Amino acid sequence: MVFTFIAGPLSKTVNARVTDINSKGLELRNKVIKREAQCSEGLYRAGQFCCQPCPPGKRKAADCKFDEGEPECVFCKEGEEYTDKEHYSPKCRRCSFCDGGHETVPLNVSDADFSKYIPRIAELMTINEIREFVRKNGVSEAKIDDIKNDSPQDTAEQKVQLLHSWYQVNGKKNACSTFIKSLEKAKLCAHSKQFQNIVQADMSNNHENSNFTSENERQSLA
Repeated sequence: MVFTFIAGPLSKTVNARVTDINSKGLELRNKVIKREAQCSEGLYRAGQFCCQPCPPGKRKAADCKFDEGEPECVFCKEGEEYTDKEHYSPKCRRCSFCDGGHETVPLNVSDADFSKYIPRIAELMTINEIREFVRKNGVSEAKIDDIKNDSPQDTAEQKVQLLHSWYQVNGKKNACSTFIKSLEKAKLCAHSKQFQNIVQADMSNNHENSNFTSENERQSLA
């Protein structure tokens, strides 16, 4: 018995179905690939795995070995580099003060009033960090003890008074610049960067407000 294949509407229908199946299969595969490429919030993609970020103060040395695992993180170079937030970069940031004789403060803070920032600084730093900082920068041990005894249960007040004491000892002129450089010499680079960001934002707002006031004055005289 001999079968004869006749090309016609039937073969076209079969080809159309095969094409449709292939198209749907490709679409499904693309969706799976896209879903696999997405990681949960806070994780990053490293090959086939989603990894946790490195903590502040460290950088990534190697990616994680399983899904949602921790990467290999190593400390930044003490006194030279820092990171102030979770990240997945293999590099740390450089401190603005790095080598003796090459002090640099990246913004002009010579005219900024340090005293107005003391409450904000007290929120950024721990009581132990502030005590150690002022101890190494001119505040006597007797003064530190007096402040502790005056407010034994209130570490927030102790921090504010310790910073005021540092301010008085080091002088009001260029206090913000001195504070930034002293933080970095004390290997507190993350706090130095945070303080610079606070001052820069405040100075930018003051500049914008000044321009707005000047514009209003010009309009009133017109």
